[in-house]
Amino acid sequence: MSLRSITAKILIWSLSTLVLTLTAYSWISKSVVNKALNETFASSDAFAMHQATSAYERGGRGELAHYLAELHEFEGYDRYLTDSSGSDLLTGQDRSALLAGSQGLRRSFTSIGDKFVVRVASPDWRYRFIIVIVPPFSFATFAPYYFLLLAVVAVLFWFLAMHFAWPLRRLAVAVRRFGSGDLTARVGLDRRDEIGEVGRSFDNMAARIQTLLTAERQLLQDVSHELRSPLTRLRLAAELVGTADDPSAAVSRLRRETDRLTDLVNSLLQVTMAEGDPAAFGFQDICLSDILRDVTEDCELEAEQRGCHIQVDAPEDVRILGDADSCNVP
Repeated sequence: MSLRSITAKILIWSLSTLVLTLTAYSWISKSVVNKALNETFASSDAFAMHQATSAYERGGRGELAHYLAELHEFEGYDRYLTDSSGSDLLTGQDRSALLAGSQGLRRSFTSIGDKFVVRVASPDWRYRFIIVIVPPFSFATFAPYYFLLLAVVAVLFWFLAMHFAWPLRRLAVAVRRFGSGDLTARVGLDRRDEIGEVGRSFDNMAARIQTLLTAERQLLQDVSHELRSPLTRLRLAAELVGTADDPSAAVSRLRRETDRLTDLVNSLLQVTMAEGDPAAFGFQDICLSDILRDVTEDCELEAEQRGCHIQVDAPEDVRILGDADSCNVP
């Protein structure tokens, strides 16, 4: 799948947004939990600090160890009582690393790795009480669920991407087919959104272009047919000029056929203009019977050359709305 495709772009942007959202959610949740733990257990931690220092001052390391063991058994957290420099009063180990950043603070809360560390100073600043809390849940605990969520969302986003990309690909195929000469190519989308509107607009445009091209081809055929008859009559009239008993009548006939051919060309020009602007056609009330008699009179010369006779039997007044010049050309 190319990165230039809309499917890839939708997937990349959607998954990136999801990952950023999960990261922000994790960070915010951690911050809220830290603050909640710090505020919720402030009084109990101060009480435990007082009890630990009292046990140490009253019974030394033995009583301090007994008290811390009871707390550990009850809550499961590690607790240390140190002097102001961070030296463990029970084991003598250096706990100063756990006190980093708590100087001058009566109570502080921080996270080190996957652990939360609470530091409480005694009222006289002689002791430091340290509580190390290991959360029951960590990122590793939720990692399988996060990955499962990403997989499910990726599948949903895939269907979303295809929902938009598939009709666009279908539109592109129809455009290529139509551009290569297949005038029957259509998109045929039944969607009710903007993409469906684009598809229907293309189909309407393609149908209009197909109609215009078909009409143009038909017009060329009609022009060939319509020009053949007046040219034939024009040739016959020209031949009769030198042999006719009445040369003036033959010349009149020749001039009349020439005018008729000119009118035909003008009519074709009007049809061409009307294709671009149908309002350009000037329609008027015309009599079909008169047009029929004029056409019959124009064809008499050619009919006589072939030994035929044309007789008109038409109602006197049959009228329509149309273009008289176009209808008057046989």
